[in-house]
Amino acid sequence: MPRTESLISHFECYDCGRTYDLDHTEFPCPACGGILDPRYDYDSLTTTRDEIEARDGSMWKYRELLPIRNDDDIVSLGEGNTPMIDCPELADEMGVARVTIKDEGQNPTNTFKDRGASASISGASQQDVEEVAIPSAGNAGQAAAAYAARAGIDCHVVLNYQSNDIQKTMVEAHGADLHLVDGKLDKAGERFGELRDEYDWYTVATFQTPFRHEGKKTMGLEIFEQFDWEGPDGIVYPTGGGVGLIGIWKAYQELAELGWLEDETPPSLHVAQSSGCAPVVEAINEQRTEHTPGTVPNRSVAASKSRIRAPHPGCLRPSTRPAEPGWPSPTRKHSREP
Repeated sequence: MPRTESLISHFECYDCGRTYDLDHTEFPCPACGGILDPRYDYDSLTTTRDEIEARDGSMWKYRELLPIRNDDDIVSLGEGNTPMIDCPELADEMGVARVTIKDEGQNPTNTFKDRGASASISGASQQDVEEVAIPSAGNAGQAAAAYAARAGIDCHVVLNYQSNDIQKTMVEAHGADLHLVDGKLDKAGERFGELRDEYDWYTVATFQTPFRHEGKKTMGLEIFEQFDWEGPDGIVYPTGGGVGLIGIWKAYQELAELGWLEDETPPSLHVAQSSGCAPVVEAINEQRTEHTPGTVPNRSVAASKSRIRAPHPGCLRPSTRPAEPGWPSPTRKHSREP
């Protein structure tokens, strides 16, 4: 099979530091339940920044920094490479020089979830998995169903009844098995855990696979490239499970490691959550490293499909390892949205 030239070398547990080879399929970390993170041999990179810029197509233009080793295992629908939209009137209203919005609605299933779905389903293909499963508020399930269909992999999606009817329909239209659960998003997650244990499903859920946050990382890689490798002063990220937040943070780390950033001042990261369900914001305000799971409000401007009102995100959790010196915390700043 033709190789992607991925620099991936192994998986490492973010919590306990144990390492695993690339054939390891037991996720999350079997020793402590922590998040497994792909690690790369950056010293082996021969590709230049100019060569990356010259590539066209999907998020897989950054294939050296993604964890798939062979081209035949990449499952892509053309995700990524989304535009930055300038908003001059909003900038004037806010009293700042420039505001841009990264339009993730231009991904194949109209959501940023496609990046994680592409990477996680590609990871499943790489490990010869025939059946995957995911709990979702809607978008992630729809994306997983679409990419699993492209890969020829069976897919189970667990949604709560409050999910958008269109997303329920699209999950089934892509050929996935839809499992509907009474209650809110947290109940769907609980039922997913029961079904996963019963049927030994391979999970592509948030932070339960080491591949999904790597796909979200490409949002950060694109942002820095689109800002001429300098990066904006600040990034506001609507946060649910926190996969994209961690992905953008990791993108900055990697580009700094490679010496590809013109300005080594890290952007501030601002966490935006619904005021009725803001476990990450509350943890930051109280200077805690672990969040307290919240409850999904009955009413919110943030509809269930938005995913920013996740009661139990994975981006803040206890860790036995100190933070890496020199890198910004992924939750340095915060804001609340009604």
